[in-house]
Amino acid sequence: MKAEQIRTLVAKSCLSMDDEKFADYLALCADGFQYRIRSFSPEIGKEMTWLDLGLDELKGLLEAVPKHVRMQGQMRRHATLYTLDEDADGRFSAVSSLIVSHTALNGETHLFATGQFHDRVTFVEGEPRLLARDVMLDTRVLGPGSHMPI
Repeated sequence: MKAEQIRTLVAKSCLSMDDEKFADYLALCADGFQYRIRSFSPEIGKEMTWLDLGLDELKGLLEAVPKHVRMQGQMRRHATLYTLDEDADGRFSAVSSLIVSHTALNGETHLFATGQFHDRVTFVEGEPRLLARDVMLDTRVLGPGSHMPI
């Protein structure tokens, strides 16, 4: 049962960001939520952190999205839950494969990014909530105008 609830949580997080329903996305997050975007650079031999925000900071960023110069068109996030492990504290660690596509206003679709979600999940009143989302990107060239978190 919990595995299916967590799978649904991951799907809802993608759908809410695709539709830019940011309040719905934030409602999926637990108090103390942490959001990071990282990537490994073979050129410098190190991991890079591109974004590291708490819940309030993420809320502020999402509220500012309409004010930004941005890529026109539609993003679609495709996530597939690969592994789910229950930790000793009763929380869960989930790893999902991630593919993000972008369709421009002219209808042309391109692969935008690939990577993984590394999520920490807890249950609040029987419902799964994200404690942390660590987006580990394979893609390191996103181009200008990426206007919101992945």
